[in-house]
This record gives sequence, C-alpha cells and structure tokens, in this order.
Amino acid sequence: KFDEKGEWVHPRGEWLLTSKADFSVAQIARVISSRIARFHTSDLIKARLAFLEAKDVVLTKQVNTPARPAYYCSGCPHNTSTKVPEGSLALAGIGCHVMATAIYPEHNKLTTHMGGEGAPWIGQAAFSKLPHVFQNLGDGTYFHSGYLAIRAAAAAKVNITYKILYNDAVAMTGGQPV
Repeated sequence: KFDEKGEWVHPRGEWLLTSKADFSVAQIARVISSRIARFHTSDLIKARLAFLEAKDVVLTKQVNTPARPAYYCSGCPHNTSTKVPEGSLALAGIGCHVMATAIYPEHNKLTTHMGGEGAPWIGQAAFSKLPHVFQNLGDGTYFHSGYLAIRAAAAAKVNITYKILYNDAVAMTGGQPV
C-alpha cells in the first residue's frame, strides 16, 4: 500500500492505496500501471486502464433500488428458531442469527463476541427485573468456544436458556462438521 520509501513496519512513504476502504480493480490497476510506467508503457496498457476507468464510472453511479433489509435465507431454520415466546427476551451472538436483532428487535437484544454468548447476562441478571433470557448460540460457535459460555452461565447460576441454532452451515469457524 506504500511506495518504495516505506512500509507498514518502517517510516511510511506515500500511500499508494488507502488502508480505510475496499479497492476496485481499476484502483489497483492504476497503482500497478503507474509503477510499471516508470519502466515501460504501451498503448495496450493505456487502453486497458481506460476500459477499467469506464467500468469504475458505471459502478459509482447511484442506482435507485428499494431497500432490502437483511433476512434469513429461504428455508433456514433460523427463521423460526430465533423466535421466542411473547414477553421473552433473547440475546444474540456472532453468526447470521444476529440478524434477529433487526428482524425481531422487540424480542432480540444485544450481541456479543464469539464465545461470549450469555456472558452479558451473567453481569446483568442480578440487576434486572427480567427473571430469564434466551441466548441464541450458533452450532459453529458452540463447537468453537460457545460451550465455555454455557459453563460460565451454569457456574454463575443465572437463569438462561441456551438455544443451539443448528443449520449445518458452519462458515465462520472453518466449515468443520459439527
């Protein structure tokens, strides 16, 4: 991302690519071609850059499309498994089931890091008028580190029900079988 005068671990030179955003193909091609241009240039390189620039312009044009809120995939068991009884509260965790906080916001609150599912309730339970919560926990997170959170909640003797959400699509933790 820097020129030859610097790199991440040493005093930095000039930025060639920002560290704060995604890159388009055209942005990367511009940087590479500018580096190559110090030694060689051709009509083919110029034509390819012009082509990529034109594509970049098209991609930056605003398209008026209706808003599409996040939702579970069709047929995903989380469509029903993240629902809780009326008057109940569920806590979210890492995984696609975190979308329950947007899909069912009146019943799904909070989120925490992977393996910390239920830990916020350990600290809150003694100060809450709510006697019980549900905690959604994905199958991959359970396999990865979530069982430690269950053990912590049991040791803290808090009133919490863990719902292990099994959808057999463990993508976040490496795709291992559960």
